[in-house]
Amino acid sequence: MDLLESRTALPLAFLFALGCGSAPRSEPSAPEAATLPGQGRAPDKNAPHSEAEGATVSARGLSMHSSGDARGDAWLLSDNGFVGSYLRLERPERVTLTVRAEGHTDGEAPRLELAVAGQTRAFNAGSDATEHAFDLELSEGLHFVRVAYVNDVPNNSRDVTIHALGTTAGTWSNDNSDENARSAADTLIAHYRRGPASLRISGVKPGDKVKVSLDRHAFSFGTNIPYGENKLIPLETVPGSDAAVYQKLVLDRFNTIVLSNGGKWVYHEAKRDRVELEYVDRFLEFAEQHHLRARMHTMLWDTEQQPDWVVSRDPKRPGLLTRALRGDDTAKQELDAEIDERIHDYVEMRARRYQELDVLNESLHRAGYWQAYGAEGVAAIFNRTARAVQAGGAETHLFLNEYNLLQWSEQPQVGGSDAYANWYRRHAEEIRRAGGSVQGLGIQYYADARGAAEIGEHRHSPARIMQVLQNLSSTGLRLSLTEFAVNKGERARAADILEDTLRLVFGTPNADAFLIWAIWESAAVPPPASALFDKHAQRTVVGERFDALLAGWRTDVDAPVGADGTLELTGYYGDYRVETAHGVGAFSLVRGQRDYTVMLAPRTNTPPTP
Repeated sequence: MDLLESRTALPLAFLFALGCGSAPRSEPSAPEAATLPGQGRAPDKNAPHSEAEGATVSARGLSMHSSGDARGDAWLLSDNGFVGSYLRLERPERVTLTVRAEGHTDGEAPRLELAVAGQTRAFNAGSDATEHAFDLELSEGLHFVRVAYVNDVPNNSRDVTIHALGTTAGTWSNDNSDENARSAADTLIAHYRRGPASLRISGVKPGDKVKVSLDRHAFSFGTNIPYGENKLIPLETVPGSDAAVYQKLVLDRFNTIVLSNGGKWVYHEAKRDRVELEYVDRFLEFAEQHHLRARMHTMLWDTEQQPDWVVSRDPKRPGLLTRALRGDDTAKQELDAEIDERIHDYVEMRARRYQELDVLNESLHRAGYWQAYGAEGVAAIFNRTARAVQAGGAETHLFLNEYNLLQWSEQPQVGGSDAYANWYRRHAEEIRRAGGSVQGLGIQYYADARGAAEIGEHRHSPARIMQVLQNLSSTGLRLSLTEFAVNKGERARAADILEDTLRLVFGTPNADAFLIWAIWESAAVPPPASALFDKHAQRTVVGERFDALLAGWRTDVDAPVGADGTLELTGYYGDYRVETAHGVGAFSLVRGQRDYTVMLAPRTNTPPTP
């Protein structure tokens, strides 16, 4: 959001000159809490079977309820939302999970989805209370089990009552705690982000030594390229310069970059119809040169970082959006034409070179476009952008992007605490019901590091982050943590918050990316507490924590080929380099595939392509 996160939207006094847009652990600032006020209702201690081996637990007794109300020991969901809890297994098992539910139809039966460990099972709730059973293979560890109602629409009488969840193995833990959230994320990382591989490598024989190294994670670990003008990725980089220092910091640890201020409209077309995209092109070229994924932020945004001729509120020279908000149809038509030109330049001509795009940034906190166009108009903008992606031969995913989700989650323009960020889920659903091609939800987290004694229920909380990520995951959309920083505070506390958040996002199946804003103090004014490097480019305690986490999520194997001519390994999904005495090769480890043939080529200085 180009701001540090707070309870309400801050004035546009941009805090990062870089253009931020939008290990052992300790928690010195915030005591552990099992259930925080405002995190949703605590499990009913009197509910039957709140914790039992191989038992059924009432829906009311579960640890999370994103919306709805208790009906005795059952739970009523009258609009889209979920209930869920944690299930602990001591060993890998084939488990039968049961959901007892009934629904009230309104032309269409309520649709439910059971989700656990990256596996989803969909079913309809009939008019009678029925037990639905699902057999799943689950690893040892703590799993979060979610049952979501997913096909509600406005102005209908459809609803669903969930009576109970059951299991044939394991123990329910109905405690909405920070520790449960961390543990469940770690279980998912260990078993969902990794998979087995059997390599048959050309030109090797049993006993030959092979080195296999993860070259690039399938998950995007990223950071921003700062400033509105190109200071840090010039065509010619002078050794020892700030540009050289920054590039090394980025290339040593990240696989994804996003253009921050340089991706915004005001830096591309300050004067109407005079389009300058040289910095964008250099950014995309830099990503390609270094085998990095690229993300673009942002096509549209109702702020002063859009051109004056679009957003000016000067009574003498109002911008097109300002005039459209006043009911000027001619101005709205002109704005539509200018948006189409931007879609052509920014998307159709360039989307082949980047993977994600924030189409409309902070559409409720900065609501000018939303108010001028409504759901149908915003859906049309998404669809025009989607057509441009297709016309350009790209596969770019189109995102909304918002803040005040993981802390201070008050409903924009309405008020009232919403600790599950239902307002954001409903906003996306409204655009999609209007036909809009929304494919992902961007999540900003500019964390407030103060503890419970200072900000109460709004303190940083893994439990709260987990419930928001589960709620947004119920949409089925991709999730990206698009902007992370810690406003102020002790670096040790910022390191804890970074670790919590990164583990939880990496431990969420729908999530694909985590991008840190402002990694170097010399490229941020003022520098955030979460900067990974001080002004001398030395690692801070936050940088040490980040590097330790990534080191723990690597796969490096040095082993002989087996007697059957294959090399067996379990690794994190992503692109791998294979090295032997006979040459080098590459492959991409993907979920659902075990067998790979790797062809070797003579050694060169150019990395092989998977």
